[in-house]
Amino acid sequence: MPQPTVDPAVLTEYQLNVELWKHDDTMRQSRNQMLMGLNSAVLVVLGLLFTATKDQGIRGWAGVIAGVFGFAVCWVWAIVQARHRQYLNFHGTKLRSLETKLPFSTFYEMDRAFNEKVQVRLAPAQTWFQVKKPGHRSSADAEQRLPTLMRVAWGATVVVSLVTLIF
Repeated sequence: MPQPTVDPAVLTEYQLNVELWKHDDTMRQSRNQMLMGLNSAVLVVLGLLFTATKDQGIRGWAGVIAGVFGFAVCWVWAIVQARHRQYLNFHGTKLRSLETKLPFSTFYEMDRAFNEKVQVRLAPAQTWFQVKKPGHRSSADAEQRLPTLMRVAWGATVVVSLVTLIF
């Protein structure tokens, strides 16, 4: 059976987009770790201050400052995540588009399986693949909720600290 001819320029562009996708995903993971670590560090400092002093004024102001800073970090975190998600969506769309000119359809089939939630046939083995029910939920959606949950926690820290200062 003759092999289909592949435009080398299309294949090169495809390979470059795969590399860019991997790079952007690595950057996303790195930034998530850094911002999570920054939140953890603020929490540790706050905990140390709370154990170092019994002074309600110092504790209250420490809670307000840490809460405002943590809230701001989480705000930036949510924006960074949203932007990264757009980069990854762009690369996925671009790769699926390029696959229309190539003799394979890895990203197209992955999109159908994970986003359309349909059973796909994987060539050349002709085996079937379908995402199981627990896998229907997007990990990116879950990941994107974390900065919001942390903002709520930091906001509560500010409120409790202000109440401590007032009363």
